[in-house]
Amino acid sequence: MIDQILDLMSDDAFAAIEHLNKHANSLEVVEAYKGLVLKLYWDRKDLPGVILAGLAGLQYALSAARSLEASEPELAVQLLGEAKGIAYNLASFTWAGWNEPGIVVGPTDELVGLEAAKLNLRLAIELSRGDLPLSRAHWVLGAQHLSAGQKDKAKLSFDRAAQYAGEAKANSEALLAVGYALITSDIFEPANEKATNEWIELTEKLEAMENGPGLIKQLETARTVIRQKWQRGSTIASSPA
Repeated sequence: MIDQILDLMSDDAFAAIEHLNKHANSLEVVEAYKGLVLKLYWDRKDLPGVILAGLAGLQYALSAARSLEASEPELAVQLLGEAKGIAYNLASFTWAGWNEPGIVVGPTDELVGLEAAKLNLRLAIELSRGDLPLSRAHWVLGAQHLSAGQKDKAKLSFDRAAQYAGEAKANSEALLAVGYALITSDIFEPANEKATNEWIELTEKLEAMENGPGLIKQLETARTVIRQKWQRGSTIASSPA
């Protein structure tokens, strides 16, 4: 189904969406949207297509779920779960901090990503997904706030991500969230000596972990990208508050 929709999208994207939405099985439709978002990002490096398919999928999934809450509550929960996955991917894929080759994230893309991150967190809470999904939801929201220059909101989200990861005993993810809070301080409070010392301690802890070097590289990439963005200036936020 996904390849057929991709072919249709290359000719007329809204015709492809209309065609997909006519499919009788609502869960299969939402799963197809989720697959489209992944394929458009990883295989085609097509961020406009990602956003178009992601927003269409979210609209379909949320509308279908809410209409089925009374008559088919289990299906409604499944649809909301798939919507949460689409929202997370949309928030992640529109974040410049990955520095993903072939992907250029613009101001409008980031605004979409911020709203998707808010939705992902709201659904994680509504669906009672547990500590680790909550941690990741707060992390991706923090990442979007960081890119938007919203320093205080970013640090709050990263602190919450670290808290929930700690409760889930996901030590590397907890340290990663702490790292993102520290690079937020580093970018917007460059004279913060306390944050600098904490960063050194954090990297020492990460280096001792099996996947630590990769996590440090992720943090350093994000710090470089976001710092460069704000050195150039941004139209996303009026101030880093």
